[in-house]
Amino acid sequence: MPLQPRRNNSDDLEALEPIDLLPVKGRQSIYPYFAQQQNSILHYWQILKKRKWVALATFAIVFALSVIATLNAIRLYQATSKIAIFPENPNALGFKDVENSGPDFEYEATLETQAAILRSDALAMKVIEAMHLDQDPKFTGATRPQAEDSIRVSSMQPDPAKTAGWLGAFRGGLSVQIIPNSRLVQISYTHPDPRLATEIVNALVRTFIEENFKTKYESVTQTSAWLSTELADLQLKVQTSEEKLVR
Repeated sequence: MPLQPRRNNSDDLEALEPIDLLPVKGRQSIYPYFAQQQNSILHYWQILKKRKWVALATFAIVFALSVIATLNAIRLYQATSKIAIFPENPNALGFKDVENSGPDFEYEATLETQAAILRSDALAMKVIEAMHLDQDPKFTGATRPQAEDSIRVSSMQPDPAKTAGWLGAFRGGLSVQIIPNSRLVQISYTHPDPRLATEIVNALVRTFIEENFKTKYESVTQTSAWLSTELADLQLKVQTSEEKLVR
């Protein structure tokens, strides 16, 4: 037992007085926090052991409901295709332009334009007409196709409400994204029928390429016609000039 000297008012040391220390009993007095935490875990474990059948029944019910919901959920399949879009030469005649020979800073705008064309209603309607999706119950969701609802290849226009429904169903599964730092555009289509999703993606890419080729062909044709007209005019002017010189 340690001793401590006691002082009086005159600062004189008196006899030593013993000091009692608090006894230390076990680890609970040294580590009260860990002991309390351990007691809480044991308490919860005892409660769980007492109600283990309730916990097992609850787990079994939740697991069964999850399995039923998973089996009843509609499975969706996604078909994906990629196309590369390169910068177009605005000079249809093929002449080199020194001023515009630098890098194309508007290429990102070109990619956005092509992606917007892939998302356009005009291209979607061409795919619907080519694949006869308006008559396909898997696409329209109807129990049986109705002939009067199909798109007729004639001067008569289909019902705008039905056309809007077809376009909405088509856009609902379509996804067009530009892959960063590349010249690629990714086209995806999601549908419960994997075969139909694949056919729609392939038809959309094929129609896009055909329309792009038609546009370029028409541009070249118009340029060729203009050159032919200009060449005929030049030949006429040369012939007239020669006749004047002969006279």
